[in-house]
Amino acid sequence: MRKLLILIVCLFVVTTLHAQDSTHTDARYSKNEVDIDVTSILTFLKKDVQSYAIYYRRSLSPKFRFRTALNFAVSDDNDKGRYIDLSLGIDKSILKANTYKVYYGTDFFGSYSKGNFQPNQNYKVGAGLFIGATYFLSKRLSISTEPRLNFTYFIYRNPSSFDPSANNETYEIGLGTIGLLIIGFHF
Repeated sequence: MRKLLILIVCLFVVTTLHAQDSTHTDARYSKNEVDIDVTSILTFLKKDVQSYAIYYRRSLSPKFRFRTALNFAVSDDNDKGRYIDLSLGIDKSILKANTYKVYYGTDFFGSYSKGNFQPNQNYKVGAGLFIGATYFLSKRLSISTEPRLNFTYFIYRNPSSFDPSANNETYEIGLGTIGLLIIGFHF
């Protein structure tokens, strides 16, 4: 509950500060956007494994944006390990208004993970089709969400195992990033 209150206070302060600044351009027409996935801060929302920590979006035209996302973790703890997730994609605006925007697009993603305790190496590649909605809190600040349909191919490798099932490949089709909440800064 404390984290939620801190987030609300921060959003209110930033919104108030930017609302007073008339020299800033409108966020709907900015070229760059940096976003942060805040789903893990709001503990009552389930964070999906497909959600990312940091996003960058660059407008290519008034309707199209290039997008990339990065999530990584490195730890020497026995229960953890190395993890990196990268996504590249494009989105297209289908509806723009003064305070909101609706868009759709696709992302291509891949990840690698390896635990410190076990020699297993896991790879994931795939694509996701999404529809998103952004609400502009101020001229520079927005909040958005993007539910999507993922097509994912998993590769599991254990080089020290003689078990054939330790080195296998599977696929999955399913909904991802339901409940994702992104705070964006436009410049």
